[in-house]
Amino acid sequence: MKPTIHLNHGICQKTRVILCFFEYHPILVQEFRHYPNAKWFKEANSWIISSSFSAIEHFKKHFSVFAQIDASKLSAQSLDQPKLKAPSLPRPSEAAVLSLEHFSDYLKSIRYSQNTIDSYISCLQLFFRFHHKCDLNELTHDHVQEFNKNYILKYNYSVSFQNQLINALKLFDEHCETSKIEITNLERPFSQKKLPVILSLREVECLINSIVNLKHRTMIALIYSCGLRRSELIHLRTNDIDSERMLIHIKGGKGKKDRMVPLSEKTLTFLRNYARAYKPNGLLFTGASGAHYSGSSLQSVFKKAKAKSNITKPVTLHTLRHSYATHLLESGVNSRYIQEILGHSSPKTTEIYTHVNSENYKRIVSPIEKLNIGI
Repeated sequence: MKPTIHLNHGICQKTRVILCFFEYHPILVQEFRHYPNAKWFKEANSWIISSSFSAIEHFKKHFSVFAQIDASKLSAQSLDQPKLKAPSLPRPSEAAVLSLEHFSDYLKSIRYSQNTIDSYISCLQLFFRFHHKCDLNELTHDHVQEFNKNYILKYNYSVSFQNQLINALKLFDEHCETSKIEITNLERPFSQKKLPVILSLREVECLINSIVNLKHRTMIALIYSCGLRRSELIHLRTNDIDSERMLIHIKGGKGKKDRMVPLSEKTLTFLRNYARAYKPNGLLFTGASGAHYSGSSLQSVFKKAKAKSNITKPVTLHTLRHSYATHLLESGVNSRYIQEILGHSSPKTTEIYTHVNSENYKRIVSPIEKLNIGI
Protein backbone atom coordinates (compact mmCIF):
# COMPACT_ATOMS: atom_id res chain seq x y z
CA MET A 1 0.00 0.00 0.00
CA LYS A 2 1.30 3.44 -0.94
CA PRO A 3 2.15 5.95 1.84
CA THR A 4 0.08 9.14 2.03
CA ILE A 5 1.37 12.71 1.72
CA HIS A 6 -0.93 15.21 3.44
CA LEU A 7 -0.86 18.76 2.05
CA ASN A 8 -1.79 21.82 4.08
CA HIS A 9 -1.29 25.60 4.04
CA GLY A 10 1.56 27.15 6.00
CA ILE A 11 3.76 30.25 6.39
CA CYS A 12 7.54 30.26 6.06
CA GLN A 13 9.42 33.57 6.36
CA LYS A 14 6.23 35.61 5.76
CA THR A 15 5.56 33.64 2.56
CA ARG A 16 2.64 31.28 1.97
CA VAL A 17 3.79 27.72 1.32
CA ILE A 18 2.37 24.20 1.12
CA LEU A 19 3.37 21.88 3.96
CA CYS A 20 3.89 18.23 2.99
CA PHE A 21 3.42 15.79 5.89
CA PHE A 22 3.97 12.02 5.76
CA GLU A 23 5.10 9.21 8.01
CA TYR A 24 8.80 8.53 7.57
CA HIS A 25 9.42 6.70 4.32
CA PRO A 26 12.99 6.46 2.93
CA ILE A 27 11.91 6.57 -0.72
CA LEU A 28 9.80 9.71 -0.18
CA VAL A 29 12.62 11.41 1.75
CA GLN A 30 15.00 10.65 -1.11
CA GLU A 31 12.53 12.03 -3.67
CA PHE A 32 11.98 15.24 -1.69
CA ARG A 33 15.72 15.77 -1.42
CA HIS A 34 16.02 15.76 -5.19
CA TYR A 35 12.70 17.43 -6.02
CA PRO A 36 13.18 20.97 -7.44
CA ASN A 37 12.19 23.81 -5.07
CA ALA A 38 11.27 21.47 -2.18
CA LYS A 39 12.83 22.55 1.12
CA TRP A 40 12.91 21.15 4.63
CA PHE A 41 11.15 23.49 7.08
CA LYS A 42 12.49 22.63 10.54
CA GLU A 43 9.95 24.67 12.55
CA ALA A 44 7.00 22.79 11.03
CA ASN A 45 8.89 19.48 10.83
CA SER A 46 7.75 19.29 7.24
CA TRP A 47 8.88 19.57 3.64
CA ILE A 48 7.50 22.63 1.83
CA ILE A 49 6.76 23.58 -1.77
CA SER A 50 5.50 26.75 -3.44
CA SER A 51 1.87 27.75 -2.83
CA SER A 52 0.71 27.98 -6.44
CA PHE A 53 -1.62 25.99 -8.69
CA SER A 54 1.15 25.03 -11.11
CA ALA A 55 3.54 23.92 -8.35
CA ILE A 56 0.89 21.73 -6.71
CA GLU A 57 -0.18 20.16 -10.00
CA HIS A 58 3.44 19.36 -10.86
CA PHE A 59 3.95 17.95 -7.35
CA LYS A 60 0.90 15.67 -7.65
CA LYS A 61 1.99 14.39 -11.05
CA HIS A 62 5.49 13.58 -9.82
CA PHE A 63 4.70 12.07 -6.40
CA SER A 64 1.55 10.13 -7.35
CA VAL A 65 3.91 7.40 -8.54
CA PHE A 66 5.24 6.95 -5.01
CA ALA A 67 2.35 7.98 -2.74
CA GLN A 68 -1.29 8.93 -2.38
CA ILE A 69 -1.77 12.70 -2.27
CA ASP A 70 -4.27 14.08 0.26
CA ALA A 71 -5.07 17.69 -0.75
CA SER A 72 -8.41 17.86 1.09
CA LYS A 73 -7.22 20.66 3.38
CA LEU A 74 -6.16 22.95 0.56
CA SER A 75 -8.37 25.92 -0.30
CA ALA A 76 -8.21 27.33 -3.82
CA GLN A 77 -8.78 30.83 -2.46
CA SER A 78 -5.61 30.56 -0.33
CA LEU A 79 -3.30 29.55 -3.14
CA ASP A 80 -1.01 32.14 -4.66
CA GLN A 81 -2.46 33.41 -7.91
CA PRO A 82 -0.11 34.43 -10.74
CA LYS A 83 0.67 38.12 -10.27
CA LEU A 84 -0.01 40.48 -13.13
CA LYS A 85 2.98 42.51 -14.17
CA ALA A 86 2.30 46.23 -14.25
CA PRO A 87 2.60 47.57 -17.82
CA SER A 88 5.03 50.30 -18.77
CA LEU A 89 3.28 53.67 -18.71
CA PRO A 90 3.83 56.62 -21.10
CA ARG A 91 6.16 59.42 -20.05
CA PRO A 92 4.51 62.23 -18.07
CA SER A 93 3.60 65.40 -19.93
CA GLU A 94 5.92 68.41 -19.89
CA ALA A 95 3.41 70.22 -17.68
CA ALA A 96 3.46 67.32 -15.18
CA VAL A 97 7.27 67.24 -15.15
CA LEU A 98 7.46 70.99 -14.53
CA SER A 99 4.81 70.80 -11.83
CA LEU A 100 6.67 67.97 -10.07
CA GLU A 101 9.91 69.96 -10.16
CA HIS A 102 8.18 72.90 -8.47
CA PHE A 103 6.57 70.55 -5.95
CA SER A 104 9.95 68.96 -5.17
CA ASP A 105 11.45 72.43 -4.57
CA TYR A 106 8.53 73.24 -2.29
CA LEU A 107 9.08 70.08 -0.19
CA LYS A 108 12.78 70.92 0.10
CA SER A 109 11.93 74.44 1.25
CA ILE A 110 9.81 73.10 4.12
CA ARG A 111 12.63 70.69 5.03
CA TYR A 112 11.19 67.31 4.06
CA SER A 113 13.84 64.56 3.97
CA GLN A 114 15.17 63.55 0.57
CA ASN A 115 13.84 60.00 1.00
CA THR A 116 10.30 61.34 1.59
CA ILE A 117 10.58 63.72 -1.36
CA ASP A 118 11.74 60.88 -3.65
CA SER A 119 8.86 58.66 -2.50
CA TYR A 120 6.20 61.35 -3.00
CA ILE A 121 7.52 62.38 -6.42
CA SER A 122 7.66 58.74 -7.52
CA CYS A 123 4.02 58.16 -6.48
CA LEU A 124 2.76 61.30 -8.18
CA GLN A 125 4.76 60.63 -11.32
CA LEU A 126 3.13 57.21 -11.65
CA PHE A 127 -0.30 58.79 -11.10
CA PHE A 128 0.33 61.46 -13.76
CA ARG A 129 1.71 58.88 -16.21
CA PHE A 130 -1.41 56.74 -15.76
CA HIS A 131 -3.53 59.81 -16.64
CA HIS A 132 -1.14 61.17 -19.28
CA LYS A 133 -4.04 62.09 -21.61
CA CYS A 134 -5.66 64.30 -18.98
CA ASP A 135 -4.85 67.93 -18.37
CA LEU A 136 -3.10 68.28 -15.02
CA ASN A 137 -5.63 70.82 -13.76
CA GLU A 138 -8.60 68.61 -14.67
CA LEU A 139 -7.65 65.67 -12.44
CA THR A 140 -10.30 65.01 -9.79
CA HIS A 141 -11.15 62.56 -7.02
CA ASP A 142 -12.61 60.20 -9.66
CA HIS A 143 -9.23 59.98 -11.38
CA VAL A 144 -7.65 58.97 -8.07
CA GLN A 145 -10.27 56.25 -7.63
CA GLU A 146 -9.67 54.99 -11.16
CA PHE A 147 -5.89 54.84 -10.59
CA ASN A 148 -6.44 52.99 -7.33
CA LYS A 149 -8.77 50.41 -8.89
CA ASN A 150 -7.09 49.85 -12.26
CA TYR A 151 -3.45 50.14 -11.26
CA ILE A 152 -2.68 49.96 -7.53
CA LEU A 153 -5.12 47.15 -6.70
CA LYS A 154 -4.94 45.43 -10.07
CA TYR A 155 -1.16 45.10 -9.94
CA ASN A 156 -0.99 44.41 -6.21
CA TYR A 157 0.80 47.55 -5.00
CA SER A 158 1.22 47.70 -1.21
CA VAL A 159 -0.96 49.48 1.36
CA SER A 160 2.02 51.69 2.20
CA PHE A 161 2.17 52.83 -1.45
CA GLN A 162 -1.52 53.80 -1.27
CA ASN A 163 -0.88 55.79 1.90
CA GLN A 164 2.16 57.49 0.37
CA LEU A 165 0.10 58.50 -2.66
CA ILE A 166 -2.59 60.02 -0.41
CA ASN A 167 0.05 61.92 1.58
CA ALA A 168 1.62 63.19 -1.64
CA LEU A 169 -1.71 64.21 -3.18
CA LYS A 170 -2.74 66.13 -0.06
CA LEU A 171 0.49 68.10 -0.04
CA PHE A 172 0.31 68.61 -3.80
CA ASP A 173 -3.25 69.92 -3.48
CA GLU A 174 -2.14 72.44 -0.85
CA HIS A 175 0.77 73.55 -3.03
CA CYS A 176 -1.07 73.64 -6.38
CA GLU A 177 -3.83 76.25 -6.35
CA THR A 178 -5.45 74.92 -9.54
CA SER A 179 -5.78 71.32 -8.28
CA LYS A 180 -9.36 69.96 -8.33
CA ILE A 181 -8.69 66.84 -6.27
CA GLU A 182 -10.91 66.95 -3.17
CA ILE A 183 -8.46 65.81 -0.50
CA THR A 184 -11.17 65.53 2.17
CA ASN A 185 -12.69 62.66 0.16
CA LEU A 186 -9.49 60.62 0.00
CA GLU A 187 -9.85 57.58 2.24
CA ARG A 188 -6.94 55.57 3.56
CA PRO A 189 -6.88 51.80 3.06
CA PHE A 190 -7.32 49.42 5.97
CA SER A 191 -4.02 47.86 6.95
CA GLN A 192 -3.24 44.69 8.84
CA LYS A 193 -2.32 45.15 12.51
CA LYS A 194 0.62 42.79 12.62
CA LEU A 195 2.61 42.23 15.78
CA PRO A 196 6.39 42.52 15.43
CA VAL A 197 8.48 39.35 15.49
CA ILE A 198 10.76 39.37 18.55
CA LEU A 199 14.12 37.70 19.09
CA SER A 200 14.78 36.21 22.52
CA LEU A 201 17.76 37.37 24.58
CA ARG A 202 19.49 34.09 23.75
CA GLU A 203 18.91 34.59 20.02
CA VAL A 204 20.32 38.14 20.13
CA GLU A 205 23.33 36.81 22.03
CA CYS A 206 23.96 34.11 19.41
CA LEU A 207 23.49 36.62 16.59
CA ILE A 208 26.06 39.11 17.92
CA ASN A 209 28.54 36.39 18.94
CA SER A 210 28.40 34.93 15.42
CA ILE A 211 29.92 38.12 13.93
CA VAL A 212 33.73 38.02 13.83
CA ASN A 213 34.46 41.40 12.18
CA LEU A 214 34.83 44.01 14.96
CA LYS A 215 33.19 46.86 13.02
CA HIS A 216 30.22 44.75 11.99
CA ARG A 217 29.84 43.34 15.48
CA THR A 218 29.92 46.81 17.05
CA MET A 219 27.30 48.15 14.62
CA ILE A 220 24.84 45.31 15.21
CA ALA A 221 25.41 45.44 18.99
CA LEU A 222 24.85 49.22 19.00
CA ILE A 223 21.57 48.95 17.07
CA TYR A 224 20.25 46.42 19.60
CA SER A 225 21.66 48.02 22.76
CA CYS A 226 20.17 51.45 21.99
CA GLY A 227 17.12 50.54 19.87
CA LEU A 228 18.41 52.50 16.88
CA ARG A 229 17.02 52.71 13.38
CA ARG A 230 19.42 51.80 10.59
CA SER A 231 19.70 55.39 9.33
CA GLU A 232 20.35 56.66 12.87
CA LEU A 233 23.32 54.34 13.27
CA ILE A 234 24.77 55.22 9.85
CA HIS A 235 24.65 58.97 10.60
CA LEU A 236 26.20 58.76 14.08
CA ARG A 237 29.30 60.89 14.61
CA THR A 238 32.06 60.39 17.15
CA ASN A 239 31.06 63.49 19.13
CA ASP A 240 27.52 62.12 19.54
CA ILE A 241 28.88 59.67 22.13
CA ASP A 242 28.86 61.19 25.62
CA SER A 243 30.82 58.69 27.73
CA GLU A 244 30.77 60.92 30.83
CA ARG A 245 26.97 61.14 30.98
CA MET A 246 26.60 57.66 29.41
CA LEU A 247 24.30 58.94 26.69
CA ILE A 248 24.21 58.94 22.89
CA HIS A 249 22.76 61.99 21.12
CA ILE A 250 20.61 60.89 18.17
CA LYS A 251 20.33 63.86 15.82
CA GLY A 252 17.71 64.31 13.13
CA GLY A 253 15.94 60.99 13.67
CA LYS A 254 12.60 60.14 12.12
CA GLY A 255 10.53 63.33 11.87
CA LYS A 256 13.77 65.33 12.23
CA LYS A 257 13.62 64.83 16.00
CA ASP A 258 16.65 64.73 18.29
CA ARG A 259 16.72 62.50 21.34
CA MET A 260 19.10 61.03 23.92
CA VAL A 261 19.42 57.28 24.45
CA PRO A 262 21.18 55.56 27.36
CA LEU A 263 24.64 54.10 26.74
CA SER A 264 25.43 50.89 28.63
CA GLU A 265 28.87 49.95 30.01
CA LYS A 266 29.13 46.94 27.70
CA THR A 267 28.23 49.04 24.66
CA LEU A 268 30.84 51.63 25.65
CA THR A 269 33.44 48.86 25.80
CA PHE A 270 32.41 47.79 22.30
CA LEU A 271 32.83 51.36 21.06
CA ARG A 272 36.22 51.84 22.74
CA ASN A 273 37.60 48.62 21.27
CA TYR A 274 36.29 49.67 17.87
CA ALA A 275 37.76 53.19 18.20
CA ARG A 276 41.20 51.81 19.08
CA ALA A 277 41.17 49.55 16.02
CA TYR A 278 39.57 51.85 13.41
CA LYS A 279 40.29 55.37 14.79
CA PRO A 280 37.09 56.99 13.43
CA ASN A 281 37.14 60.75 12.89
CA GLY A 282 33.85 62.51 12.17
CA LEU A 283 31.47 59.77 11.11
CA LEU A 284 31.52 56.89 13.58
CA PHE A 285 31.09 54.22 10.90
CA THR A 286 32.24 54.63 7.30
CA GLY A 287 32.40 52.47 4.20
CA ALA A 288 35.50 51.67 2.14
CA SER A 289 35.34 55.08 0.43
CA GLY A 290 35.25 56.97 3.72
CA ALA A 291 31.64 58.07 3.18
CA HIS A 292 28.54 56.88 5.07
CA TYR A 293 28.36 53.14 5.61
CA SER A 294 25.90 51.56 3.18
CA GLY A 295 22.49 50.60 4.55
CA SER A 296 22.32 47.60 2.22
CA SER A 297 25.74 46.43 3.44
CA LEU A 298 24.49 46.60 7.01
CA GLN A 299 21.44 44.54 6.04
CA SER A 300 23.78 41.99 4.46
CA VAL A 301 25.81 41.77 7.67
CA PHE A 302 22.63 41.04 9.63
CA LYS A 303 21.42 38.47 7.10
CA LYS A 304 24.69 36.52 7.24
CA ALA A 305 24.71 36.62 11.05
CA LYS A 306 21.12 35.38 11.13
CA ALA A 307 21.96 32.42 8.89
CA LYS A 308 25.09 31.63 10.89
CA SER A 309 23.05 31.69 14.12
CA ASN A 310 20.44 29.27 12.65
CA ILE A 311 17.65 31.76 13.37
CA THR A 312 14.62 30.73 11.29
CA LYS A 313 12.21 33.46 12.43
CA PRO A 314 11.20 35.94 9.67
CA VAL A 315 13.32 38.79 11.06
CA THR A 316 15.11 41.83 9.65
CA LEU A 317 17.64 44.33 10.96
CA HIS A 318 14.75 46.43 12.35
CA THR A 319 13.74 43.42 14.49
CA LEU A 320 16.65 44.30 16.80
CA ARG A 321 14.91 47.60 17.63
CA HIS A 322 11.62 45.77 18.31
CA SER A 323 13.44 43.22 20.46
CA TYR A 324 15.23 45.93 22.45
CA ALA A 325 11.92 47.66 23.29
CA THR A 326 10.23 44.39 24.24
CA HIS A 327 13.13 43.28 26.44
CA LEU A 328 13.06 46.64 28.24
CA LEU A 329 9.32 46.28 28.84
CA GLU A 330 9.76 42.70 30.09
CA SER A 331 12.44 43.88 32.55
CA GLY A 332 10.00 46.39 34.06
CA VAL A 333 10.94 49.66 32.32
CA ASN A 334 7.99 52.06 32.12
CA SER A 335 6.55 52.33 28.61
CA ARG A 336 6.74 56.15 28.82
CA TYR A 337 10.54 55.96 29.05
CA ILE A 338 10.64 53.43 26.22
CA GLN A 339 8.59 55.82 24.08
CA GLU A 340 11.15 58.58 24.64
CA ILE A 341 14.14 56.30 24.02
CA LEU A 342 12.67 55.04 20.74
CA GLY A 343 11.60 58.52 19.63
CA HIS A 344 7.91 57.65 19.17
CA SER A 345 5.61 60.67 18.82
CA SER A 346 2.61 58.83 20.21
CA PRO A 347 2.35 56.33 23.09
CA LYS A 348 0.06 54.27 20.83
CA THR A 349 3.08 53.35 18.73
CA THR A 350 4.89 52.02 21.80
CA GLU A 351 1.80 50.16 23.05
CA ILE A 352 2.32 47.44 20.42
CA TYR A 353 5.15 46.01 22.55
CA THR A 354 2.74 45.27 25.38
CA HIS A 355 1.15 42.69 23.06
CA VAL A 356 4.42 40.77 22.66
CA ASN A 357 5.53 41.07 26.29
CA SER A 358 5.95 37.42 27.27
CA GLU A 359 6.11 38.25 30.99
CA ASN A 360 2.45 39.35 30.88
CA TYR A 361 1.38 36.03 29.38
CA LYS A 362 3.43 34.00 31.87
CA ARG A 363 1.21 35.33 34.65
CA ILE A 364 -1.95 34.05 32.94
CA VAL A 365 -2.98 30.60 34.15
CA SER A 366 -5.10 28.54 31.75
CA PRO A 367 -8.33 27.16 33.26
CA ILE A 368 -7.22 23.66 32.18
CA GLU A 369 -4.91 23.71 35.21
CA LYS A 370 -8.03 23.51 37.42
CA LEU A 371 -9.28 20.33 35.75
CA ASN A 372 -8.66 16.90 37.24
CA ILE A 373 -7.70 15.16 34.02
CA GLY A 374 -5.22 12.44 33.17
CA ILE A 375 -2.17 13.26 31.06
